[in-house]
Amino acid sequence: MDSLEQDHDGNAGLGGGHSLFLSLYLLLLAFFIALVSVSIPEQPRAQAVVDSLTKTFSRFALARTDGLLSEREAQAAAAGRFVAEAGALFQADLPGAQASRLASGEVLDVTLRADLLFKPNEAALVAARSELLDRLSATLRSAPAGTYRHLEVALSTGGASDAPLPGAESLEQRRAALLAGALRARGVLPTGLAVGLVPGPLGLVTLTFRLLPRPGEGEAGR
Repeated sequence: MDSLEQDHDGNAGLGGGHSLFLSLYLLLLAFFIALVSVSIPEQPRAQAVVDSLTKTFSRFALARTDGLLSEREAQAAAAGRFVAEAGALFQADLPGAQASRLASGEVLDVTLRADLLFKPNEAALVAARSELLDRLSATLRSAPAGTYRHLEVALSTGGASDAPLPGAESLEQRRAALLAGALRARGVLPTGLAVGLVPGPLGLVTLTFRLLPRPGEGEAGR
């Protein structure tokens, strides 16, 4: 059946069935529009659902954040105790050493003259520093679970920043090897110790103390 009919002027238009369908469609549309316009949302029930979801997920996020902050704060406190112990060692035995705390107090730099540790112009330790090295080694070995205490020792060579470092037979190299051996002999593990040379004013030694997570233990916030 052809869906178009022609009027007496010959113009095509919709058939009777299509006109009825369109009229019913417009009537239903008007009914639903009127229904929505007069309906009243159940605001208390909707708000209760929203509040419940907000409370549940915000509590989970807060607990997660609190856990991460607590772990980070514990690590920071442990690092602070370590650098305080290390600083106290040098303040008691080497008043001439200059100590400065970095990274919000979690890193300690101690700078001192080389002649406070070594005999003049020799790759030999001052005998009076043996007890200091004993206590320093004991401090480095005492770390909280999941962490290790790290010491980095840098002996200045007196050269410019772009100057080549002295060779293996230089006084600075032999002093670095001697100090590393003395600490290793006292039980300091290789993972907790780094000794080397750096450009800078001749006759200075810089010791940097850090508390680090053991490999595989992860880091705060991860």
